[in-house]
Amino acid sequence: MKDLLLDNYKHIHFVGIGGISMHSLAIYCKQYGKMVSGSDRSKNDYTKKCKQQGIKVYSSHRRKNILGADLIVYSSAISFSNVELMQAEIMGVKIVSRAEFLSSICKNFKCVIGVSGTHGKSTTCAMIYSILKHAGKKVSCHIGAEFDGGRLNPYDEYLVLECCEYNHSFLNFECDVAVVLNVDNDHLDCYSNMYNLRNAFVKFLKQGKAKFKFDCASTKYISLKKVTQVKCPNITRINSFTIDDRKYVLNNAFGIHNIHNATVAVAVSKHLGISYTNIYKGLKKFVPAKRRCEVLRNINGCDIITDYAHHPTEIKALYDSLTDKYKEVYLIFQPHTYSRTQILLKDFVATLNMENLIIYKEYPARESKSQGYSAKQLCKNLTSESIYCKNISQLINNLKQIEFKKDTCIAFVGAGDINKVADKVVKRLKK
Repeated sequence: MKDLLLDNYKHIHFVGIGGISMHSLAIYCKQYGKMVSGSDRSKNDYTKKCKQQGIKVYSSHRRKNILGADLIVYSSAISFSNVELMQAEIMGVKIVSRAEFLSSICKNFKCVIGVSGTHGKSTTCAMIYSILKHAGKKVSCHIGAEFDGGRLNPYDEYLVLECCEYNHSFLNFECDVAVVLNVDNDHLDCYSNMYNLRNAFVKFLKQGKAKFKFDCASTKYISLKKVTQVKCPNITRINSFTIDDRKYVLNNAFGIHNIHNATVAVAVSKHLGISYTNIYKGLKKFVPAKRRCEVLRNINGCDIITDYAHHPTEIKALYDSLTDKYKEVYLIFQPHTYSRTQILLKDFVATLNMENLIIYKEYPARESKSQGYSAKQLCKNLTSESIYCKNISQLINNLKQIEFKKDTCIAFVGAGDINKVADKVVKRLKK
């Protein structure tokens, strides 16, 4: 199948190639037969994968890196003052954002299933992918998380796509199936208020040919004609549920939030003509993406897990599911961005009113401290007894007081580098 954008270019350069989405797009172009290069200051598993595919990766941003390229793709983390982008502007080389480029790639697929929502996008996408894969479909998946089978292939027919609302990115995509899981008060630094945020989700749904929304309180303001409202299932256990007297089981995931995600995956799969047997088996074999309640290690019967939850609603859903499964839960939470901590301070205070809580040094991402509240300030505002740790040594000293035993869980939670912190902590605790 021809690609409407790629056929016009010979050499594509990716600025910020070390991101989870960018490296996947770069490899897609390489598989399509294009000359591909990229640059990123970070050396990670993604840049390593690109090199293994024969892609030239520069470890710094320099003007000469783009010589010979006739298309430049940049990630949202790249500033317009980047020297490669400025050089491309001078040379008159075509420049597109990651979202714009991905939107063009979507046109290469027979059917694009776009999943949006404040929470649960990656997991729902991975579930739909697992079902379609089990049904024998030629399917690609592009999400903001690592999971077994996640890839983009130029010769697949179906694409399961995570559509993020940050900076209105999801409005670049016109999907054959458009899904809204929920709408919550996140990314208000981009939207200012909930009215603007909800309107963006409505606009995303309008762009879809078939429209689905999970019928929950957070989507009641999204009222459109010809929208399939996915009703809540009958939950029988923490990992099983029924819909229309049909039973479904999640062998490798649990919790009400995951069952709700699975319910939407079932509805979308039915719409695509997938049989009950394939849906059942696809969900049963589904393995969550990394950092989705991922068990890193078990020490003396105690599970050490990491999870991507970074919004109060996500933290509560995770904590509730963990307390259903374990007798004792210890939570280490790393706030993500100063602005989110400040904007959602009241919600964080209400949610984090729990025992056995440690607040770890914030992950600022793209922000400076002047843009909101720090982790230490959050800890001071909490009504529960919580501990603030500014480094790994302090964190380990506090964890040494815990009795590692059966039916106990230590959860490292956040969207920053808390997973890497967890790896280091586990290695040192083992010693």
